[in-house]
Amino acid sequence: INAEYMGEEINAAYPLCCLGPYLKALQAKSSGDDVAARLHLQTAHRLAASQPAWNQHLKWILPTPQQFFQPRTREQCSVSPVVKDKLWKVESYYDPPRGLKIPIPAVASIVRLRCGGLAIINPVPLSDRAASQIERLGTVRALVTPCLVHGDALAEAARRWPNAGLYGTCKYSKHGHPELRWTAFLKDSIQLFPGDLEHRRLRGHYFDETVFYHAETRSLLGFTDTAVMARSQDWSLRLYSFALGMFRGSHTLKVQSQSYNHLVAYNPDAFGISLEKIFALHIDRILLGHGGMLEKDDLPALRQSFDWAFRRRLVGDGIIQRLFRPADWCLVNGLHWLWWRKFTQKTNAAGP
Repeated sequence: INAEYMGEEINAAYPLCCLGPYLKALQAKSSGDDVAARLHLQTAHRLAASQPAWNQHLKWILPTPQQFFQPRTREQCSVSPVVKDKLWKVESYYDPPRGLKIPIPAVASIVRLRCGGLAIINPVPLSDRAASQIERLGTVRALVTPCLVHGDALAEAARRWPNAGLYGTCKYSKHGHPELRWTAFLKDSIQLFPGDLEHRRLRGHYFDETVFYHAETRSLLGFTDTAVMARSQDWSLRLYSFALGMFRGSHTLKVQSQSYNHLVAYNPDAFGISLEKIFALHIDRILLGHGGMLEKDDLPALRQSFDWAFRRRLVGDGIIQRLFRPADWCLVNGLHWLWWRKFTQKTNAAGP
């Protein structure tokens, strides 16, 4: 994404809108030019304050200068208990490999297994201090990436803990890292952590996402790329939510499903059935992959964010949808095929 070009386009068409200079500030910060970034951000705030008719909703996504320039690296990583001596969360920042270099929050879950070892679900970039904290909790026995597109931090964790088992969801792409010595790939029919964790795949979804249920603490761990805390205090998550149509000022729901799920859920019926089975569990909390933790009272909001999948199953296809289903199927599955080629290209090049 060339945010500076987009900012110039918006400035030319809508000179009273704060979004143009904000995008230019993002591009400047991503390029390491903090002086230009500060000037563009000041312009965005000035427009937001002086032109309320244009910016009354957009002002919600603007960070303060202090927030915008606060360090966001793995050195700010923190390990904190969720349930004493049983469950922890690790909050860090993920630096996108391309596009805007704006790190976004990422959360890992750590579960103590009955053997006394630890399982890390959705590994995140770690500082040496955070890694030492984890090692003081116990021996890392398992590293699990619960989603097709989450693999880089797991590869880094595998180098740090070479004796830990490596678990993923896609045996074909190997999450972009065919060089790793994978232990197994998750599927519902074979539970790999009996007595500790129950893993359930979100079927009918291109990302092959799997969520984990820890019965001892009644905790659900996952939803890395299918739900996000849209009303987050973190400015980068607000921007991320805005870009995907989830952040709408004061009308924003606390948690929402990313808009791209409508496209990458190639079988909404199967996706909805998987969600229904998950929501039938006795859940006290949910640790999301991005944006923090949901409590039991937030479950209705999370379920509401997937209304589009449930509604498809309850209402069914109308006459128009039935007529156009073949064309829709060709379009969506054609796009899935292109994505699949992208993620498997590296694996095929490396050989079996």
